[in-house]
Amino acid sequence: MFHTCPRCRIQLERREAEDGLLWRCGCCAGHALPIALVRKRTEREFSRELWRKAVEEALPTGDPCPACALPMREVTTQIDELPLSAQLCKPCGLVWLDAPDYEKLPREEPRIVVDMETRLLHRHIEIVEQCLREDHPCPSCGHRLVHARNADGLLWHCTACEAFGVTLTFLKRATGGEFSARLWQESQKGTIESDAPCPFCKQPMNTLLLPPTPHARRQLALAVCRPCHFVWMTEKSFCALPWRPVDPKRVPRGSTLSSPS
Repeated sequence: MFHTCPRCRIQLERREAEDGLLWRCGCCAGHALPIALVRKRTEREFSRELWRKAVEEALPTGDPCPACALPMREVTTQIDELPLSAQLCKPCGLVWLDAPDYEKLPREEPRIVVDMETRLLHRHIEIVEQCLREDHPCPSCGHRLVHARNADGLLWHCTACEAFGVTLTFLKRATGGEFSARLWQESQKGTIESDAPCPFCKQPMNTLLLPPTPHARRQLALAVCRPCHFVWMTEKSFCALPWRPVDPKRVPRGSTLSSPS
């Protein structure tokens, strides 16, 4: 697609920004950018109002579009109480901004998106580091927990009531991920109904009863801490989890526990 400056009639310079493509005039410093890029860089209401005015109120009587050469629609709006003039091409979805108006273009702070797996891994590391520094009581009986290591990382065990504690990241590794995702979704429903405190953050955990599935051999009774992503369960529930087979090559030296068969 050939892009020409509507003011200077010279070819525009193609530029690749982090959020998309745009074109700049080397003479007047005006910019041509897709409406989608304006939407990314501004508040949603601004781009929506800009497009509405161009389509519903303005007529195609402006300068030729840098891409298709059809007349653009002139729109005047405000940003932070400052006037901004733009020209939009409805067929191309292209926006032309003179240099002063381009500098007024508002920008949102970049949104940092952390996926669920990364968030769980970070929380898993925090819990492991905290566990190795401090002693933690069993949520059921108050007895001191001991930690052990198997192929999927650290887990915690109460030698008094024979219960087990793991992180959601541990379950993801040990069961293949589908079960841990289902468990986390179930833990977000409803209110927290358990008085048992999390051994790490001391917040009450959410008690769940998961019915048997083709993957889990029996009903599972578990308690999930939403802030810590920590899961506490009885020995029967621990043994009934849908463990995947352990690859001997992944078992580190000094392992003290392995996934139950």
